[in-house]
Amino acid sequence: MTQMQFVIDGVDWQGERPADTPTFLSSPHGYLVASISGAQVSYGAEHLVGKMGGLWFHPLRIGAGWQLWVDGHVCDDAQFCRVTESTIERTFVRAGYSVLVIEQMDAEVAAFMVSIELCARSAESCTYAIEIKIDTAIEGCWFGGLLPGQTVTTMDAERVVGVHASGGDISGGVAVAAEPALLWQRKNGMLSGTGDMTCTGSTPTAQTWALVCDRNVPATADVYSSLPRVLQAASRRAPQTIARPTLFYHHDADLEAYWRVARQNLTQLDAQYPGMPRYPLAGIPEYPQFFGCDTTYSIPGLLAAGLADLACSALDGLAERAQAACGRVPHEITTNGRVYHPGNAQETPQFAVACWQYVLWTGDMVAAQRWYSVCAEGMQHVAGVLRGDQWPYGDGMVERHGMGPFKLDSVCYILQALAALIDWAQALGMAAESAYWSDCRLRLAARFEHGWWISDSGLYADSLQRDGTPQLDYHWTAIVPVQTGVALRERQQIVYAQVKEKLTNEWGLVHTGGIEQSVWTLPTGLLALAAFGQGDEAYAITLLKNIGVTARHGSIGLMKELIPEGLCFVQLWSAALYCQSIVEGLLGFRPDMPTRTISLTPNLEPGAGAFRMEGLVCGDHTLDVRVHQTHIHVVHRTGSGPLHWRVADRIQGTTQPGESADFYGV
Repeated sequence: MTQMQFVIDGVDWQGERPADTPTFLSSPHGYLVASISGAQVSYGAEHLVGKMGGLWFHPLRIGAGWQLWVDGHVCDDAQFCRVTESTIERTFVRAGYSVLVIEQMDAEVAAFMVSIELCARSAESCTYAIEIKIDTAIEGCWFGGLLPGQTVTTMDAERVVGVHASGGDISGGVAVAAEPALLWQRKNGMLSGTGDMTCTGSTPTAQTWALVCDRNVPATADVYSSLPRVLQAASRRAPQTIARPTLFYHHDADLEAYWRVARQNLTQLDAQYPGMPRYPLAGIPEYPQFFGCDTTYSIPGLLAAGLADLACSALDGLAERAQAACGRVPHEITTNGRVYHPGNAQETPQFAVACWQYVLWTGDMVAAQRWYSVCAEGMQHVAGVLRGDQWPYGDGMVERHGMGPFKLDSVCYILQALAALIDWAQALGMAAESAYWSDCRLRLAARFEHGWWISDSGLYADSLQRDGTPQLDYHWTAIVPVQTGVALRERQQIVYAQVKEKLTNEWGLVHTGGIEQSVWTLPTGLLALAAFGQGDEAYAITLLKNIGVTARHGSIGLMKELIPEGLCFVQLWSAALYCQSIVEGLLGFRPDMPTRTISLTPNLEPGAGAFRMEGLVCGDHTLDVRVHQTHIHVVHRTGSGPLHWRVADRIQGTTQPGESADFYGV
């Protein structure tokens, strides 16, 4: 067992964990998946079985990682592992010495950096032989079209070694350096660096080394020239933090801590790989790919957390792919840009919803114009649905056999997309198109209520058979008509009550009632949003805390895919839905930046203490909002021009940058 500690701003959690517990270190250029103990563990059960861990500079995997050997003994049993915003720090204790190993990723280039501090327990001078063994087997990402090649080593007699792979379609190389210099050689499939470390008493001696990746063969001169700076950065260990964090303060310490963890997880998943748009990784270790629905579900959370640039780049990336596919939004793109899955039925309308959500948060009408034609064309894939003589065919979010060909969530997201397109076209001055979308939505909404509602169960059908027969399997998508707001208002409370009674357990919304009791964070996050919408604030907060508590199970500080633990050990939509639910659900913050209007409908339980958000970013405005039992206090910190504030469904005032205001009648 290893004692694990997770420390970021305002959060300090500890717990004993099995040695094979994974942890995660990342930069925009790559990441490391490794065990907290330093032991070599095979991660990955679905895609590259046993090979989803290790050091990744996508689309290349630079082996399974590395290990330190001291006097012939491997350091794979760390007694203590400390994880911070930018480092993994492991402590190994031996009879005569202790070793502190600190790993980092570089923020500027694709580089992995290590600092080793060895401290003897003797007052006499002690010299220890060290060996750094790096697995440099270079392989390609899952379905990346990269074939294994022959590993070739190039040596520099002074201190640098390069390794590259060639053959097939693979391309990639690494350059390695150490300070003080080590003797490098390749043996037994490993790149080995050997040397001595001498220390006396409690004064530690230091050794640093770094690996820089180049997707060219062999590594270029630029890569070699960057090594001195990277080595210096390894010794400094400067923290890498967000420039303008959005912070949440609440009387419930757990609720507040989970916000900070969720925001940190979102920054860890920010990827900028060659030939790819900047996008958020969907999940580690299995899903670093660029996904359609995972991304679109997460856009509001990214915006709430202050990551609008990442959201915009991801939407642009999906729009580019959709443009090439006649408006159809793909489901899955590998990390070197290959479309593995062209998209399920719900993903194209989900994309339209996410684009409009981005515009509402940012007021970016240039992006609105850029994306509108892609989304409008995408809706032509369901032209028969809009005409009123078909239903959307194919898989939706529930990818299970035995359902009818027409899925509930696909219809709901089409209705939600049509609502977005009505306002979107109007904002672009396209009155006729707005009217067209409105007619389509009215027609589809009426058909939906007639064809999908099952009065005896108080639920909508999960799917329809080809002859229109409704089928009810009690899948988690039962909550989607409520969360999206497409169900009739009088039926929303009925559905919500049925879902809460029949499809939940102590952790949240189960996948399939009576059959699959596992609880995913995605359905539970959607249920939390629905609970806020139905005035069930206490239950919504319980659900959010259940999502947050996944970061206390298994690898500490990472929000998992299942509740309380399971599948990917850090998941994009877990953190994003938590952030969205805090800002949109608890705070009731709804920006409409094209009209410069902010709506506030906070969900503050009677008798509960005040809470606040600091550094909320919408458009070029930065805001602080504090919710009290009697009023709301807002500070308009920065921005260009006025903002209009709507509280309790009426405009209550206008603020200019630098002004503050109090609004009553909450």
